[in-house]
Amino acid sequence: MDISGIRIKNLARLIGNPDKHGAVAQFAKKHDLDPTYIRQLLGGHRNMGERSARNFEEKIGLDERYLDRLDIEDSKASARFSAAAHEARGLPLEDQEFLAAVIEQYLSKKNSPNNQ
Repeated sequence: MDISGIRIKNLARLIGNPDKHGAVAQFAKKHDLDPTYIRQLLGGHRNMGERSARNFEEKIGLDERYLDRLDIEDSKASARFSAAAHEARGLPLEDQEFLAAVIEQYLSKKNSPNNQ
């Protein structure tokens, strides 16, 4: 599989079930993307180049080169977390601080000697 195929496969994984009615449109609207372009990619009518992949990653809130990875199947939760963090940037500062505190508390409990 070439790099474009890898990127498109990973995009499809992020969408969840792209064949489900309305899934592509909902995903595109949520991330300010063009649903027609996404359908063309998923349908094999277009390739996903470098610039397009980086644009998708930025709008979705993923790390750079995330779509190029071969091991995304194992990190779908990580992608969801990255996307949620990206969306949280638009929240009021007070809400961002609250979410950061919740995550820090979770991590401190998870990493405590009693949980290992």
